[in-house]
Amino acid sequence: MILILVLGGFGYLDTYLRTFTENIIVLPLVFFGIIVLIQTIVGLPFSYYSTFVIEEKYGFNKMDRKMFFLDSIKGLILSAVI
Repeated sequence: MILILVLGGFGYLDTYLRTFTENIIVLPLVFFGIIVLIQTIVGLPFSYYSTFVIEEKYGFNKMDRKMFFLDSIKGLILSAVI
């Protein structure tokens, strides 16, 4: 997120989204939705590593890969609904 801030990504995203809508309710919802989606995509490999390398090393992992990805998708859907 700091890299996006320093490189001006938030301004580019805002300018791009304003070409589609100027609605004061829709614009921030879509803006933050895209930011959360980017953050989730960037954080997914770290979460995967944490679950399947570190937790398996100490015997805490009870999850398979299919369940991991399904839980990630369910979390995104639940976040979008809320």
